[in-house]
Amino acid sequence: MKKKNKQTEIKRFESTEIKQSAFINEDYKTFKTFIIVLIIVLTLLGLLFFFNAKLVTKDMFNDETTTTAPVSYIDTTILADHILGTNNPHYMVLLYDTEDKTSNILYDSLFNNYSGDEDLYAVDLANKMNASHYDKNQENENKSPKTNEEIVVSGPTLLVVKENKVVEYITDAKKIQEKLNN
Repeated sequence: MKKKNKQTEIKRFESTEIKQSAFINEDYKTFKTFIIVLIIVLTLLGLLFFFNAKLVTKDMFNDETTTTAPVSYIDTTILADHILGTNNPHYMVLLYDTEDKTSNILYDSLFNNYSGDEDLYAVDLANKMNASHYDKNQENENKSPKTNEEIVVSGPTLLVVKENKVVEYITDAKKIQEKLNN
C-alpha cells in the first residue's frame, strides 16, 4: 500500500510540474487569448482610423495649402427695413422687383450705371424679407412714410432720403430715369 501511495504522489507531483513548466494551465491560456484579441482590436481600430483619414477626408497625405478669398458683400443692396436707418445724411433708394422681367432690365442698368454724387441703394422687392413692404395691388401704398414699417410700395419706386426722412417719392419710370441719369 505504501508503494501505491508513493507512485500516485510522484505522478501528481510530475503532472503539476509539467503543466506549470509548459505554460499549459487555464489562466495562461485565458491571458494569452485576451492579449491576442486586444492586439487584433487595436489593429482594426488603427486601420479604420487610417482609412477614414485617407479615403473619407482625403487630406491625410495632402501637402497642398489652400487659401481662401476674403469675404465680400454688396453694401449697396439693403433690406426695406433699413431704408431710414443709415448713417448717411443724403441718399437715394431704388426699390424694384428683380424677378419682374419687363422692368428688371431697366432698373438694373440704371442702378449699375449710376454715377451721381449721392449714394444709391437698392432694395429687392422679390426678396421674402421685403414682402411686407411690397403691395402689387396698390391698396396699402404709402407715399409719405415716416418709419421703416410704414414704407409700402406697389412697384418700382425711387425714394430720396435726407436726414432719415423721405423727401421725394417717385414711381414714374421716366422720372426715375431722369433723376438717376443727372
